[in-house]
Amino acid sequence: EEAEVAEEKEEKKSGTTVSTENKVKQENTSNWFQGLLTDNNCSREYVRRDNAVWNAENRYGCKVKPPKFRRGDDFCTFLLRFEQYIIMSNIKDNLDCRLSSLVEDDATFKKLRNIRFSMDERQEVKMLIEAIKRELYPPTDARIMRATFHKMRQENGEKVEQFAQRIMDEAEKIYPDKSERDGAATTALISGVLDVEVKRRLLASSVSENFVSLTKIAVQEEHISEAIRMTPGS
Repeated sequence: EEAEVAEEKEEKKSGTTVSTENKVKQENTSNWFQGLLTDNNCSREYVRRDNAVWNAENRYGCKVKPPKFRRGDDFCTFLLRFEQYIIMSNIKDNLDCRLSSLVEDDATFKKLRNIRFSMDERQEVKMLIEAIKRELYPPTDARIMRATFHKMRQENGEKVEQFAQRIMDEAEKIYPDKSERDGAATTALISGVLDVEVKRRLLASSVSENFVSLTKIAVQEEHISEAIRMTPGS
């Protein structure tokens, strides 16, 4: 009986030891994890960023990847993609640093790092993009760019849709106001298309003030013109 009592006490002691060891391990793990979260601002920043991306992935059902800007890319298109990425990821801080870190062209990166942004611009993506465009495309440069813009012509072998996109890419750099940009792009499209029938159809269109609708009409008319040219005896 004494042997059984001693064995029972030993089992209880062993169980207590295991329980204590598990508790210590849990506390150490908790402390370690909390240390990761609160060690410094960088750690907290990564946690916020990962949570934002996780929320976007669950909300939209897709993995959100930040865009990259490389030499030769269209910068305004990159800005549009960056804006979309920020909105989908629900990111609200250090937007200037995030943007410049995605720029792999050294010259553009240096230009961006020299811009001084306000706190509001660093936290609101639309304000950030407007500030960047003001700095990179000042009024003096814009006047020169406008003169070139209105001389744009559709190139041989270039589809109307491609030409329209090229027009809008340039208009994004020159006209910050959307209504002014849309009107200028519409004028450039009408004056720059090569096909006479497409040009005539655009001039007669009642929606000539709407660039998107005008582009659709131009594409349709281009398809008709191509079909007529391919018809035997035409």
